[in-house]
Amino acid sequence: METKLTRIADLAKRRPRMKLQTLIHALDEKSLKAAHSALAADRATGIDAVTKEEYDDKLQENIDNLLEKMKRQAYKPQPVKRVYIPKGDGKKRPLGLPAYEDKIVQKVLNEILTVIYEVEFLDCSYGFRPGRSCHDALKKVTKIIETKKVNFVVDADIKGFFDNVDHGWMVKFLQERIQDPNLLKLIQRFLKAGVMQEGEVYETDTGTPQGGIISPAYDWQAIFWSIGFLSLLGWLAVARLLSAMYGETPVPFSKQVSLLKKPSIAAALGVTFFVFISYSVVNTYITPFLTSLWPMSEQEMSSILFALGIAGMIGSKLGGILADRVGTARALIGSMAVQAISLSLVSVSSASTMTDIMLIMLWTTSVWCFALMQSFNIVSLAPKASGIMLSLNSSFVQLGYAVGAGIGGFAVETSSITIVSCIGVISVVFAFFVSAFSLAFFRLRCQACSD
Repeated sequence: METKLTRIADLAKRRPRMKLQTLIHALDEKSLKAAHSALAADRATGIDAVTKEEYDDKLQENIDNLLEKMKRQAYKPQPVKRVYIPKGDGKKRPLGLPAYEDKIVQKVLNEILTVIYEVEFLDCSYGFRPGRSCHDALKKVTKIIETKKVNFVVDADIKGFFDNVDHGWMVKFLQERIQDPNLLKLIQRFLKAGVMQEGEVYETDTGTPQGGIISPAYDWQAIFWSIGFLSLLGWLAVARLLSAMYGETPVPFSKQVSLLKKPSIAAALGVTFFVFISYSVVNTYITPFLTSLWPMSEQEMSSILFALGIAGMIGSKLGGILADRVGTARALIGSMAVQAISLSLVSVSSASTMTDIMLIMLWTTSVWCFALMQSFNIVSLAPKASGIMLSLNSSFVQLGYAVGAGIGGFAVETSSITIVSCIGVISVVFAFFVSAFSLAFFRLRCQACSD
């Protein structure tokens, strides 16, 4: 957790105008357990009546359940228990008591927000800052009064500040630095959790209980509706404008499947399948995977993804050149070896950010080198049925995509995001050995036939 917070703090300090994203990964098992350990054991309980000692009895099970709910975005904070404590002027101040599990999550969120906003404060600010307290402020005021010319002292307070915080303005303030929809949605749920007072739950449209955290959330549904609508328009345009085309005579499905009975073709398509499982597992979760390695801003992430797109384009061009220069078989084996090595180095590397980015770009280039060369290889196995072979290869690519995304989703749910690179390595290594074995086998078979 310290390393992740340090990286976030460093980025916030170096890039004060950038909006930070994918911060939610700092909220993990380690940070939640650390927050639990740091909470005081003698504090009043919330509406759940759960104490620290009771939660600690099944700590691992409780943390696992909490993480599982958070991954499914099913975690919802419970209403805050409102109590009143006396103030110095005879009035009472409302105080919110969250449920114990909510206290754990709030503490981690508070640490994330603190490292982001700490760099924004002036040195004369003392409220709610780490390593500072009211006593420090009083000492500073005393020193100023004793050592400098002072004519008057102003004692001011914002009446009912926490009860009257405007959610809309708070949203705007937080959006200036934070652009992680998952983090914002989580904190918004705290804001909207409500308050329980004398057995009744009240909605919180304005204000926040003292100690709570406020933030907005982005509505990503609108983005996907827009993508779907534009895709529909594109489909209608293509259907209307595309001229009639005449292709090969349709081939019965049974004849297409019969090609799979040939061991060389089956092995080649198997290689395609496992390589694209590897690619799909990593590519589907590339954004959270990258940010789990290094917290970064939206602009930095966009630049990296653009660079990966360029790397893929270069790989497609490079595939044809390598196939001509060194031969398709050797180039295929080499590209899979590069994929495995680059992913392995990213998995275990503690090198600089730039080194890891270069390794991932190398991996992307080698994947798309493979894609083009494998198309040549597939067609060469059955030249008279090139259309069918390319269609089968495309089907196995899509199947690999689907299986890889499914495996990745299951792995991320049950483990951590960093597991995707390990799965990618395993899958492409398997494809490497299948390809090497099949090439060696058919080469020996050809020699035997020639003898």
